Amino acid sequence: MTLAHVSDVHIDGTTRSIERTERVVRHISGLPGPIDTVLVPGDHDSRPQFRKVLLGAGHVHTAAATMFAGLPLYIAPGVASTVLTQQESRAEVPLDFELPPGFALHILSPDGRLTSHSRVVL
Repeated sequence: MTLAHVSDVHIDGTTRSIERTERVVRHISGLPGPIDTVLVPGDHDSRPQFRKVLLGAGHVHTAAATMFAGLPLYIAPGVASTVLTQQESRAEVPLDFELPPGFALHILSPDGRLTSHSRVVL
């Protein structure tokens, strides 16, 4: 089973948000292998018909892996922007709107092993 994880799309009606999201969706749609599910956590889509179906998960606008409550946690990269670490930026609000949008592929193998891959869409 393969899940495409698209995070932090922030569709707000602007050309920029729509173009970045469409780039990611086109890329995922064009992948040669099957995608069983597309996950879109968060409720940043300002269109009322979509706000009801998107999941209310938190977001951080960066690809990351950590432990939370003793469990491994993988965070998909953002579509709208990328949060930079202290090592990458001294800005008060360390957001980079120029880095390419990203997504994650989570692949569950028949033996139950889950492998996550981060990808950027150029």
